[in-house]
Amino acid sequence: MVYGISMGISTIVGSVTPMIINRSFPVGLSAAMFITGLVLTILGVIIVTIAGMRRDGGIKGSISGILLAVLSGLGSGAMNVGFAHSESITGQFALLGYSQAAASSARWMPVLVGGCLAGIVWCAIVPSPCSKPCQERY
Repeated sequence: MVYGISMGISTIVGSVTPMIINRSFPVGLSAAMFITGLVLTILGVIIVTIAGMRRDGGIKGSISGILLAVLSGLGSGAMNVGFAHSESITGQFALLGYSQAAASSARWMPVLVGGCLAGIVWCAIVPSPCSKPCQERY
């Protein structure tokens, strides 16, 4: 359930947000195909959520999983926003003589550093289950 919700929300946020920010929307057949894809994705998220809640015995058992899935999907979708707005990095690397592949790879650095920092903070705040000596745990 969590994976389906997370990836569905990530797809929606990652697709729609850059278009809204850039005010660049598809037209004609492209718009129809895009909207159809979004509707199918939203329906998929709804179906996966309902199926997961039925499996877990209702909303009460699923609320924390759904919340984490939504937050994960929003964060994952935000990566595409960062990538869409990092074109200046590609240009700077190209001016320095780097290949197109290397310049394109450099665009990921600022996007992934944010996730890395979040992971470091998480590890610093949440105690590890392995932090106790083995004798105390078993």
